[in-house]
Amino acid sequence: MNYDIVYDIIILVMKEFQDYECMDYEKARCILETTNKRNFPFKTLEKICDVYFGEPRRKGSHVIYKMPWSGDPRINLQPDKKDPSKAKPYQVETVRKAVDRWFGEC
Repeated sequence: MNYDIVYDIIILVMKEFQDYECMDYEKARCILETTNKRNFPFKTLEKICDVYFGEPRRKGSHVIYKMPWSGDPRINLQPDKKDPSKAKPYQVETVRKAVDRWFGEC
């Protein structure tokens, strides 16, 4: 799979929804599934979480979202130490699970 083309498509989708409040489940899921987890932009992951889970609290480099449920998945984001513009791969998977649960409970 050519990840450069996928990334370009994701950027176009994100630009189309500048306010990010219009992002539905299919678009969020597409972005989370088609982007390589090792190269996932931290800001994009943060914006997806902002849409579904509201304003985060910040503690140092951590971005912590309050979940509408108790227990897992919980979202505590932190940029990768090696490349702060990228999210940690396991966090992309956690956000995907949280978005799935969000739409499963709606």
